[in-house]
Amino acid sequence: MVYFMNHCRRNSARSVEDMQRTITELETKLKSESSRLKKKYESEQQDLIIQIENLNRTNADLAKANKSLATKLKVNFDCFNRGIFYAEN
Repeated sequence: MVYFMNHCRRNSARSVEDMQRTITELETKLKSESSRLKKKYESEQQDLIIQIENLNRTNADLAKANKSLATKLKVNFDCFNRGIFYAEN
């Protein structure tokens, strides 16, 4: 009976050590993976910020061009209504 209890105790101790080793390996893998993903998403975030800045700049340029064209269109329309015709590019 004592032999069986010692055998069970050793097997249990081995099982606990194996589980602890497995947990340590998994923790290491998860930390590595989370670090990799963090770097990846930070890089993607920076790329998106740059894209937003470029799109905002383009939007502002287009708004200015639209305002300029609207002003020219209004001037030409007013001149057309008064019977004054001139072409301006």
